[in-house]
Amino acid sequence: MKSMRQVTVLMALFVCASMLISPTADAGTDDLLKFIPGDWPIIMRIDSSTATASGAYLKKTMDNPNQKELDAAANKALAMLLRSVGLEVDIDKGIFPWMGEQWVVGIDPMSKPQPGVIIAIASKDRLEAEKSLDNLVGSIIRNSDPLRQDVAGASIKIWKMPKENLQPAYAVGDNFVIFADNTSHIKSGLESSAAGRSPAAGEILKAHADDIIAFSVNTKPLISAMEAQGKDSSKSQEGPASMAMMFADVNAHGGLGVSDKGIVLTIAGDLPPMLQAVMGQLVSGNSTLTDVGKALPGNALAAVLLSDGSLTKPLQGAVSSLMDTRVDLGAAVLFMGSAAKMPVALALTGLIPQPNYVVVAAALDDTQAASTLGAFREALADHKMDVGTAMQNSAAGLSVVVTKEKKTVAGYFGRVGNSVFFASDYRSARKAAAVEADNCLAARQPYADMLALTGGPQTMNAWISLDGISALGYLYEAMGANQIPMTKEIADALKSTNGLGVSVGMTDKGAQIKMAMRTTPGPGTGLIMAYPFMVGTYAAALTGIRGNKTFPNPIGANKSLQSLNNLKQLTIAAIMYSQDFNDKLPAAANWKKSLWVYVKDPKPFKSPWEDSGFQYVFNPNLSGLKLNSIKNPAETILFVETTAGKLPSEKSAITPDGKFRVAYLDGHVAVLTKPPSASAYVPVLTGVTKAIKPKLPVKKAPSTVKKKK
Repeated sequence: MKSMRQVTVLMALFVCASMLISPTADAGTDDLLKFIPGDWPIIMRIDSSTATASGAYLKKTMDNPNQKELDAAANKALAMLLRSVGLEVDIDKGIFPWMGEQWVVGIDPMSKPQPGVIIAIASKDRLEAEKSLDNLVGSIIRNSDPLRQDVAGASIKIWKMPKENLQPAYAVGDNFVIFADNTSHIKSGLESSAAGRSPAAGEILKAHADDIIAFSVNTKPLISAMEAQGKDSSKSQEGPASMAMMFADVNAHGGLGVSDKGIVLTIAGDLPPMLQAVMGQLVSGNSTLTDVGKALPGNALAAVLLSDGSLTKPLQGAVSSLMDTRVDLGAAVLFMGSAAKMPVALALTGLIPQPNYVVVAAALDDTQAASTLGAFREALADHKMDVGTAMQNSAAGLSVVVTKEKKTVAGYFGRVGNSVFFASDYRSARKAAAVEADNCLAARQPYADMLALTGGPQTMNAWISLDGISALGYLYEAMGANQIPMTKEIADALKSTNGLGVSVGMTDKGAQIKMAMRTTPGPGTGLIMAYPFMVGTYAAALTGIRGNKTFPNPIGANKSLQSLNNLKQLTIAAIMYSQDFNDKLPAAANWKKSLWVYVKDPKPFKSPWEDSGFQYVFNPNLSGLKLNSIKNPAETILFVETTAGKLPSEKSAITPDGKFRVAYLDGHVAVLTKPPSASAYVPVLTGVTKAIKPKLPVKKAPSTVKKKK
C-alpha cells in the first residue's frame, strides 16, 4: 500500500501544478489522442489553452500583472512546501515548469491484471521534463533507479515496485510526456502511426470543443466484457443480459465549461431501445415545456420543477406511511398525483422553525384546474382527511386540510388563475395565493440566469439559491478584503455566486443532464480551488510518501464509543442495585444476573470485540462490598474490558486496539492509553471489609436435634 500512496501523491502533484501553470502557446489535443488505444472505452480531454472558449475566457480574466504575480507566488510556495519534506523541486522554476495546457487521459477498466491508465500531457521543454521528473519521482520512489528504453524517439523510464507488483512508467518526447500503469501501453502508443490511432470516441469530444474538460464513455465494450464474464460464470446470466440490453448503446459524453455566466457541467447520452420504451410515455405530450416557476413565490429558497406530475407516480406508494409520520407530506404527494399531465413544482419557502414548502401545478385552462382540485379532494377523502375553509383569511380563497380523527392541520390549498397549489403552512399558502408576474420566482434574476445556463425548461429542473455564499463575499469585503489583491479576488468570486441548478432533458432519441453554478469565474475561483488543494497535497506528502498510518480507523473508533456506552450502562445498573440492596454491590460470581433487571438488554453485556475474545469483567475485589465503605470510588475500577478472567495491569495487558476502557465506582468511564495500575483494583475501605449478604424472607427448616432434658 505504501507504493500505491506514492503513486497517488505523484498524480496529486500533477493536478495541483495544472492549476498554477502559466499561459503557453496554443496547441491541439489531436496529437495526444494518438497515444490512447482505439478500443479503450473511457477518454477525457483537458484543454485550458485559447483553443477552447472556456480556456480563452479564463486567460482573459487572468491576463493582468497582479494575477501573474499571484500565480508565480503560489507556484513557488508549493515548490517550497514540497522541498521542505524532501522532494527534489527547483524552487525558482516551480513544479513541472515543462507542463503544457493540454491533457488526454485514457482508461480501460477491463484491462488485466489491473485497469489500464494512460495520461498524455503536452510538454514545452523536453530536457526540463526529463530532469525534473527524474528528480521528483526518484525522491518519492526511493528504493530503485529507473530502467531506460528509447522507443520512436522518446525516452521511457520504468520504475519497479516489487512489493506492489507495479511497474509505473513514463515517456518523454519532444512535445509530450506520457504516464501509464505499465510499459506496454506506452510502447504501443509510441510505435503506432497517428492515422487511425485516435479512438472513435475522440470524435464525440468535438461536440464539447468549447469546454475546458470533455469526456466520452463508450459503453459497448464495457457491456460486452460484462456479458463475457457472465457466460464464464456459473451464476445466473440474467443480470449481465439485462444490463447489456439497457445500456449497451448509451455512449455517454459531456464536458465542463466556464464563461462570464457561470460554470456548466453537461452529461449527455443516447437512449437505448429499452429505456426509450420505458421513458416514452413520460416524454410524449411534453414537447412544449412550461416554466412553472411563473406560479411559484419569488421568495423560494430552492425549487424542483417537473414537466409532468406523472413523474411523481413512484411516490404514491408511500402515502400511507407518510400519513402516520408527516401528514403534510402525504397530502403533498396526493396533490402531485392529482396533477397528472400538468407541469408541477415544489418550492422550499422557509427553514424556521421547520422546512416549509408549496407545491404548484400549472393547468392549461379553467376546466383542468377545477378537475385537479376535484381529484385532490377525492384523494384526501380516501385517506380520511377533511377539507374546510381557512378562517384566518377566507378572502384569499384558501382551504385547510385536516385529519378526521385528530383534527391535525395537514396544509392549505387554493387556486390563482389556472394554477392550483398546496402549501405546508398558512404563510406559504398566502404567498402562493399572491403570486403575480412581478413577484414570481421566474422574475427573480438568479433563477432566470440559472434556467438559461441549464438550457431552459426541461423534463426536470432544480434550482437552489446560494445567497448565503454571496453574503460571505460581502462580509469578506466589509472586513477589508479589498485592500489585498488576492483577498479581493476571492471576495468577488463569492459575491457573484448566487445559484446552483440542475436540468434533465429527455427526447425520444437521447437524454441530457446539465449542472450549473451561477457565478463569475475568475482568478478568485481558481484560488479558492487551488489553495486547499495545495494544503492537501502538502499533507499527503507528509503522510502518504512515507506510508505512515496517521489516520484513525473509523470502525475502531465507533467500537470504542459503543464499548464506553456499554460500560456506562453497566455502572449505572450496579449503582441502582446497591441502592435497592442496602448499599451493597452484587456478587462477582453472578453480577450479570443481578444487573439484568436494571438493563433488560443483552447488548450492553457484550463487548464490541466479543468475537476476538474480549468481555466485561466485574472487579472481584468489590464483590459484596458496601459503597459507603469505600473511600476512593473515583479511583477504584468497577468494570474493565479484557479477556476472560484476566484483569489488565502493568505486568500483563491485552487490548483489542491499544487502549483500555474502564468504569469506576463513582460512575464515570474512561479510555486509558496505558494499562491500569494494580492499586486501581483494590479499594481503600473505612474498616468494614465485607458487607453482610442481603437477608431474604425464608422459612426456617424444622430442627432435627433433640433438646436435652
